[in-house]
Amino acid sequence: MAIPDTSAPRWLDPCLALAAATLIGLLFFRLGSHPLMETSDARYAEISWEMVHTGDWLTPRMNFAIHLDKPPLANWLGAVGLTLLGHSEGAVRAPLAAAALLCLWLVYATGTGLFGGRAGLVACLILGTSPLFLFMARLFTTDLYLCLFVVGAYASFLRAYAQAQPPLVWRLGFALCLALGFLTKGPVVWLHTLAPILLFHFVWGQRGRLAPFFAPLPIACFVAVAAPWFVAVGLAHPQVWDFYLHHELVARVSGDALQRRQPVYYFLPILLGGLAPWSLWLPWLARAGAREITGVLLPIPGVQRLLACWLIVPFVVLSLIPSKLPPYLLPLLPAAALWGGACMVPWLASRPRPPARVVPILLLVVTAAVAAAGVVVYRHHLDDWTVAPMGPVVVGFWSSVATLVLVAVAIRRGGRATTLVAVLALALAFDLTGIYQLPNTKPNYRYHRLARDLAGRLTPDDQLLTYNRYLRGLPFYLERPVTLARYPNWDHPLEQDPTLGGRHLESAAEIAALMRRAGRTFVIVEERAIPDLLRDAGVRLYEWDRQAQYRLLCTVPPPAPKEPA
Repeated sequence: MAIPDTSAPRWLDPCLALAAATLIGLLFFRLGSHPLMETSDARYAEISWEMVHTGDWLTPRMNFAIHLDKPPLANWLGAVGLTLLGHSEGAVRAPLAAAALLCLWLVYATGTGLFGGRAGLVACLILGTSPLFLFMARLFTTDLYLCLFVVGAYASFLRAYAQAQPPLVWRLGFALCLALGFLTKGPVVWLHTLAPILLFHFVWGQRGRLAPFFAPLPIACFVAVAAPWFVAVGLAHPQVWDFYLHHELVARVSGDALQRRQPVYYFLPILLGGLAPWSLWLPWLARAGAREITGVLLPIPGVQRLLACWLIVPFVVLSLIPSKLPPYLLPLLPAAALWGGACMVPWLASRPRPPARVVPILLLVVTAAVAAAGVVVYRHHLDDWTVAPMGPVVVGFWSSVATLVLVAVAIRRGGRATTLVAVLALALAFDLTGIYQLPNTKPNYRYHRLARDLAGRLTPDDQLLTYNRYLRGLPFYLERPVTLARYPNWDHPLEQDPTLGGRHLESAAEIAALMRRAGRTFVIVEERAIPDLLRDAGVRLYEWDRQAQYRLLCTVPPPAPKEPA
């Protein structure tokens, strides 16, 4: 049976339910309010739009060029959102938010099945309020979808592994989630699932319970779901196998792919920040509450060790691989959340001890430092930030500071339920602040207003050129391909036509020929690159508009205003 929690106050569960409802609202709040974020969010949105526009859902394309960096499941889901909800940022992100909601429900159901309802709800709240999870649920990449299928695989595995004869339905569910994860991001799904599960089984597991997962029917289910797309694309583009083997696997493991080489300790601050504020509490909470977890609802001895393998094994492997990005850690967070929920229940039920005086004092010192740093950053970057209005950001920030003080007071008074609710309030306040602040995290890619305005001006005869920069979301906003000039990083191993059908200009002669054509040619260029552009173009260019460091230039003067400025 689960640990009894009768000593917790009656008001705790309604507060947890209210926090869960608030979290669900945050998943969909202002989902389409900020523009596509370069580069990944814009790239996947652009690929999804081209699937809808061309009707070809088999071969992913970006700027109408073959782009097979990842399997297509995430792009298919984005295309479904665009088909059902129309052409907008919110439409392409809506399936992502729905996947995040389903992931939280799976964590709740798994935590409830293992440790009881309150533990499941706390685990769901820990995961949902973690900044890395919430922000990746608002940025269109493959990582949130991979996290969903990893959680689904573990949920199915635990249900089946708890029985001496694992039911076929759960074994098929396990294979299906592995196949969907493979269609999302390739073999990395095995690192997050099979590697920890095999380690747990052969060291602490029960004999005979793992073999049924690799019976003919589950394997056939995996192959039937995961293989068809790879076979179809491999037949159409035979070089895809060499690309995935060397560029996507060997080069990433060696650290030479995409210039993402990072030190071995890179993921440690990412884990601490991505799981904040819980990362500051969970280690102490595990020490205080883990020893009192004496049983679980599902009869899996040592299930806590499986959660530890889920968290530690991929973390160690990903840390040793040189190529790193912060979202790689996202599938690990549900393991930490489930562990936190399991430890929280006995901690709430046990008799509180007077806390050390130094703990709330240190927390108040940290609060003062956060407040001071926030004021300094706000005053320094006020002119650079683009969020309007800034009022919600300011309110959210000072709410976070206030809840930090509330946490310190709750710890000092020894109210454990009050402390939990205060930390939840802190996490939600930070998350709300981050939602408004998210558009300010990419100051070098503020071209979206130019793109929206230009979309209404372009005619079919106009040409659009980007100089020395590839803005991946630009075709999404303009709903047409874009010509690239002097872009230095377009060496794509799978590109069938290096010129992109004449839309990749590498020489000054090609650029000058496009500029001298009849009709209008628009150019989006960074201000620092204008002298090089003028030298290559060989014609006079007129400024039509500007945003941040970007300028919209044209070969013809802008129309005169209807009224004097």
